[in-house]
Amino acid sequence: MQKIISKLTAINLISTTVLLAFATLNIFAQNEGRSLQATKQNQKIKQNDELKDTGIDETFSPAFRGENAEIIAADIQKDGKIIIAGVFSLPHEIEGNIKMRVARLNSDGTVDKTFKVFNYPNVNVPITVVKVQPDGKILVAYTDYLIRLNVDGSWDSGFTSRGISTIYDIQLYEDGKILLSGQFSYFDYYNLEKIIRLNPDGSFDSTFRKAWGNNMVRKSVITDDGQIYAALGPSPCSDENGLFPRINPDGTADITFVFSQNFNACTSGIGPSDLYDVVIEKDGNILISGELSNINNNFNKSVKGITRLDKNGAVLTKFEGNIGSVNKIYPQPDGKIITLIAGVQNAEIKRYFSNGTIDPSLNYNIQANYVLYYFPNFSGIVTQPDGKILVYGFIKGVNGVPKYGIVRLNTNN
Repeated sequence: MQKIISKLTAINLISTTVLLAFATLNIFAQNEGRSLQATKQNQKIKQNDELKDTGIDETFSPAFRGENAEIIAADIQKDGKIIIAGVFSLPHEIEGNIKMRVARLNSDGTVDKTFKVFNYPNVNVPITVVKVQPDGKILVAYTDYLIRLNVDGSWDSGFTSRGISTIYDIQLYEDGKILLSGQFSYFDYYNLEKIIRLNPDGSFDSTFRKAWGNNMVRKSVITDDGQIYAALGPSPCSDENGLFPRINPDGTADITFVFSQNFNACTSGIGPSDLYDVVIEKDGNILISGELSNINNNFNKSVKGITRLDKNGAVLTKFEGNIGSVNKIYPQPDGKIITLIAGVQNAEIKRYFSNGTIDPSLNYNIQANYVLYYFPNFSGIVTQPDGKILVYGFIKGVNGVPKYGIVRLNTNN
């Protein structure tokens, strides 16, 4: 009996030892699993930090073929999809099959295959502007025609396509009318000014009368009460309405606007003046960008960069730095202001605080295929519904990282 008890005790000891061994192995395996998981997590965090350090959102990945994608124009749909226009090859095409066309990207940058990619018959005619209407249809301005596409990318035959020279900007009225600005002297072969208005079907709105000026209009904005601020190119001394006029709803110049009275845009003296962009802030103040010379008829007084005006044209803020050609301005919801500054085959993205001082936490260097300074309308900034910023143009790199055509930035700070 004693021998049996001894054997049972030995068996129990062995079983306990085996169980303890298995428990130890299980704890070791769990610890190893946690350690491996932690390592992977740390690697992921490090990778994300590295991506963030480049300033580029790598989750946005347009799959263009080759390294020659040039996005000349872009606009955002309500659902976050992106209409792009320019010269590029799509993923399913043979590399080098570059055409002037309009396409649509999903919000992550992949090609939307449900959109019928529109190719203009003449590949040598560039697109200058694309504009998405509230109904989802897309206005496309070429250097010799204005057309409209349906939501799926097909040609809208109900829109009166017209012969017109270069359009730089398209703005939309709530009633469906269309404001065109650019460097043109005819529309459907009738002599006109540099800013005109169309009816919703594309026909000419004859109620919008001749306004002023002989120079190009790079950008215009429409106020809630129907007035228009227009950013003009270099003006001759004979242009009594100056470089930045305010236009009444019927197309005539508003002679009460202060800025036009205190500014002479003569190209003599220290050089020509040229405006590139204009935006209206939430409080009704106005931001203009460009190169301003001969302020108050003083040939030795000039401003480069951004200037804030009140709604009557009085100067409120001159932004910090003599920074040259600010092509585009984008006010963020928090009041900060992102700018695209063109240079010689390069550009910079800088951000300002609302008081006009530079925000040092954001700065991007963009490498370009061409001299952006001479193509101020063929590059720009657009924002997606979630606030993410897209920059497009003749891009071939950002902060030394190869990127082509269009890129999304990490600016959520």
